[in-house]
Amino acid sequence: MALWELISSVFQSLLNLLYAVLLFSYETLSWLHFEAPRLEGLLAGILLAWLLSRRESHPIVKLISAPLKLILDIMDLTWDKGLHGIEKLYGYGKSLIKDSFSWTTGKIKQGYRVIIRKLSTTKDNLEDK
Repeated sequence: MALWELISSVFQSLLNLLYAVLLFSYETLSWLHFEAPRLEGLLAGILLAWLLSRRESHPIVKLISAPLKLILDIMDLTWDKGLHGIEKLYGYGKSLIKDSFSWTTGKIKQGYRVIIRKLSTTKDNLEDK
């Protein structure tokens, strides 16, 4: 009977310890989420960076970090494609402005030549008379 009381009290103490640890964890996570969201984000970022740095060490860590790796790869591709698109758009806009400027200056020069030609023709006609 004394042995049974010893085993049951040890088991009850372990359950109480587990309950206290779970309650502490819950209250800490609740405090982090509601009172310190920036600290929560920082800790989550550190945890994710740790997972990625230990990615090759264990299959379970590799399994857990696989979705994060996929997301980072998608973000990297999106960034590269976005920069490529911006570069192409910038080049197109630059060429459009350059071409329109050269077209405008060409038309102005052509008009100037026509006017000068007509004026010189008029001058020559006036000198001949």
